[in-house]
Amino acid sequence: MVVRSLSVAGIIESLDAIVVALWIMSIFIKLALYLFVLSYGTAQWTTSEKWRRNALIFTAMALPLAMLR
Repeated sequence: MVVRSLSVAGIIESLDAIVVALWIMSIFIKLALYLFVLSYGTAQWTTSEKWRRNALIFTAMALPLAMLR
């Protein structure tokens, strides 16, 4: 068991839902930060000012790769 059962005034019986929600939000934020750093760093490395275009290209490349598994 990852999270113990806890009763807070009978309202919250298990903290599993809260932990899973925080875990999913942290994964989303981490992936968004990785995408930003990759696209912005590539734009600076290639001396391009269009980092948002790079983000779109990297996202378009990553989505089919994510669907493979």
